Amino acid sequence: MEEKEYLLFFGELPSGNIHGISISNSINLSILSEKFIIHVVEEKGEFKRNLFSHFLKIIMLMANGLSIMIKCIKVRYSYFYLSMSLSLLGAIKTLVMMTIFKLLKHRGKIVLHIHRGDFNYTFSKNTVNRLIARQIIKLSDKNIMLSERFIIPELKKHSEFVIIPNTIIVPATTKDCLRKRNLLFISNYLREKGIIDLLEVMETFNENKIVLETYGQFAEKETTSIMLAFKSSRCRINGMLTSEVEKFTILCSSR
Repeated sequence: MEEKEYLLFFGELPSGNIHGISISNSINLSILSEKFIIHVVEEKGEFKRNLFSHFLKIIMLMANGLSIMIKCIKVRYSYFYLSMSLSLLGAIKTLVMMTIFKLLKHRGKIVLHIHRGDFNYTFSKNTVNRLIARQIIKLSDKNIMLSERFIIPELKKHSEFVIIPNTIIVPATTKDCLRKRNLLFISNYLREKGIIDLLEVMETFNENKIVLETYGQFAEKETTSIMLAFKSSRCRINGMLTSEVEKFTILCSSR
């Protein structure tokens, strides 16, 4: 029987945060576990925004980096699998974790999962973003994307890119699912994801029976302020979902 290689994973999982990346990570790890022995360094969920939130994130970054260092010293990992974060601090975090792994396991391969459709937008936003993203791609050995159109041509010379379909499976409709004229938005509350545009469109509807339900994490102060001005009986703005059961119950009831 062929001996399994070791794979180190770093990222979010549904136990901490319920969103596309964490669920996708969970599914992918389940598939990879058939071929590899997987060790996990789980990135915990977001902190509430306050005066200490950035400080706590830095402390958590240091703790996760130390955990990866210790594991790399003890175990001969063949692969390091992680998802790329697109915020500035998140991108720096991704770069730091990849650098630690490469320094300690220079023969190990890094597989980077870019589970975002707005990668091009973020990459081209400013010079700092471009420099950080380019360095991240240079360090990676393989990059997983959701679509060919998300790949930036100038980065192809630095690393290999592969396309896989979205792995998130929505449960089939049941008889308990009532058909309603509802709109549903589930995502982090980022302006580039279209939440403000959607709320503005809702304002143009004269049909009172159409209801918009939104669920997500308030990620930007200005976007949050604009969103809350739209809050009404027809625009129900909620916080982030905390479990897969809750998420799929809401998906079902909105049909």
